[in-house]
Amino acid sequence: MRSLKLCLILLLSIELHAKSQVPEVTVNSGDLSFLKGQTTLNVQFVYDGMLVSQFSEPIFLKQKKSEYRKTADYEKFMSDWEADRAGKYEPKFLKQLNLTLFRADIKADMGLGDAKYIMIVKTAKTEPGFYHGSSGMKRDTYINLVVNFVETADTNHVLCTVKANYIVGETDNLAEMKETNTRITYAYGAAADKISKIIYKECTKKEKVVKEVKPEIKNDDKSVKDKEDKPVKDKKEKEKKKKKDKDDDE
Repeated sequence: MRSLKLCLILLLSIELHAKSQVPEVTVNSGDLSFLKGQTTLNVQFVYDGMLVSQFSEPIFLKQKKSEYRKTADYEKFMSDWEADRAGKYEPKFLKQLNLTLFRADIKADMGLGDAKYIMIVKTAKTEPGFYHGSSGMKRDTYINLVVNFVETADTNHVLCTVKANYIVGETDNLAEMKETNTRITYAYGAAADKISKIIYKECTKKEKVVKEVKPEIKNDDKSVKDKEDKPVKDKKEKEKKKKKDKDDDE
């Protein structure tokens, strides 16, 4: 009974922590104005140094091995763990990315060596989460990404960094929600959707027309102008007085 209570408390604390997180995609440094006018964008995916839950990936996989009684089952898990990146996560990301970028006449894909810029998508963290449809208990499945935009000619030159934190993968299909790799796939799609909208907004932003501002005449400038006008005024006054005197004489 006591262990059940502890389990419920743990699950509740996990759920409250998940609800406190806010999905966020921000331009961390630089800007994306250099993509304006580009027609292609090369994309690369990096998973080096990725955290899985609160552990490094090697430690997570080592712990995962203890969950399987049969070696064959663990080997299948490992095979899927690696294959799902190229087979599911990356295609989903690219598909969602291009759904928005095509409106800006940009094609994003892997292996576009002629593209001037590269979008390096680094997965910083993957939270597999869990979903128990029958009990209603779940922990969000989400990913954190760090996306660097670099020049193809100089990959060390980072022009812009976009961070996507706590991007949750979910769908209304309850059967799909039971599969961890499917939830992760949807997280990559959601991240691409948010990032692509930032790129599109930057690429279609209209340049502001700067209106010419006439310089204000300062008091000193006005006094100078009055001095310049004074001889003209004096001359007119003299001519006017001279004419009046002539009229009076007549």
